[in-house]
Amino acid sequence: MSKPDRSQILNLLYNVMEFEKKKDPQSENKLLHQERLILLCTDYLSAGLGYADIPFNFSDQFIDYALSINKIAMEHFNSNNNEKAIHFLLKAIDILMHKSIHKFVKPVIKYGEMKVLTFNNLGCIYQKRKQYVLALKAVHFALELEERLVQDNNFNAKNSIISTLFNKAAIQSNLNKHNKAQDSLNKALYYTEKLLKELQQENQQDQQETSKLQENQNEKEQEEESLKAKNPSKSQMSQKEIEDKLLELNKLKMMCFYNLGAEDEHLYHQDRALLQYQKAKQIAEEINDLNMRDRINKIISQLK
Repeated sequence: MSKPDRSQILNLLYNVMEFEKKKDPQSENKLLHQERLILLCTDYLSAGLGYADIPFNFSDQFIDYALSINKIAMEHFNSNNNEKAIHFLLKAIDILMHKSIHKFVKPVIKYGEMKVLTFNNLGCIYQKRKQYVLALKAVHFALELEERLVQDNNFNAKNSIISTLFNKAAIQSNLNKHNKAQDSLNKALYYTEKLLKELQQENQQDQQETSKLQENQNEKEQEEESLKAKNPSKSQMSQKEIEDKLLELNKLKMMCFYNLGAEDEHLYHQDRALLQYQKAKQIAEEINDLNMRDRINKIISQLK
């Protein structure tokens, strides 16, 4: 009886993993078999096995594993089982840092995104445990990757890097590194304003195009009706999404100034703190965040 070839071994392990997945997509057994599948497949690919000989999509399996194990880890984190959460994230990092896996994940940008997600989650857990030095290392690693993704114009990274910088600033503040916390917040402000500008330009372009369509409505009535039939309310949905994102970014900008003010207070720069709080208050009024406006007013009255 001949020995099974590599494709048959992978197919067998894949079927076992799929069986466990059907029982429970987030089970530890499913993750264990999926981890073995990914590592064995990586070894075979490194040894020269072709993608055509693999009975599944390697990249899809890798991304599913990374997302699943992060989800399980954060469920444990939310249940205050931090030890278990760290256990799962460290297992994910073992796979992510494998010397060869990155060569076979397509597109490679997804590999970077999974690394960012994992190290950011690890940083959050260490931060909650008040292990600020470890938290800072994890977040710093995530930021290095995010900055590269932003340079490649990755939309997800353009958004996530702002939250990561907020987390880094909070950790630095807990370590009494208030000047460095301000550096992180100023970077967050830079990325927020940059994304705001891009979205405002996009919003303006959409409004101009809508205006042109309305002006030429009679001439293009049939064409417009055809487009609506194929993709109903596309322009309205797009406009709504842009407006929601603009509101979210303005809130982040407000919090940048608010947190910069708090760091200035730590550094006994009362005048600068007052200026930052006033900027935050102005945005709060512009976006009609009355609770934040009142909160800032109390702080300002104490500083004067």
